[in-house]
Amino acid sequence: MLHYISEAYQLSRRTDLRAWLMLVPAIANMALNAILLPWIGLIGAVYATVACYALALILLASVSRRLAPLSWPWTDFLKIAGACSTMAIAVRLMPELGGLSELLLKASVGAAVYVTAVLISDAAGAHAALQQFASRRTRRV
Repeated sequence: MLHYISEAYQLSRRTDLRAWLMLVPAIANMALNAILLPWIGLIGAVYATVACYALALILLASVSRRLAPLSWPWTDFLKIAGACSTMAIAVRLMPELGGLSELLLKASVGAAVYVTAVLISDAAGAHAALQQFASRRTRRV
């Protein structure tokens, strides 16, 4: 969604404004990490990052409406949110092995579940994108 909203800045040739606006969530992320990391550990960095992505989304969307108003793809937004939720649940249900093996297992399962959910829901035209990618690969071979 950040990429989609950023198109308004590209279309209006105001990428400088986008860069300045992105300082706000970047500084907020550093501040939240300074507060949350000592308090709740590594998961604090996760919370800080998610909160700052949401802040960036709200900030960029509110300003971009004045530059080049774009329609909001609610259906795709909800499909992607559903895919993210499905992935989060799947990763949360994985066993806690500790170390690198847990990281690799959870990353692999998370990626597979997310891609599957996106393809099943055809979020953002995933089927067409996959077909286009496959046809390009076939032509190269």
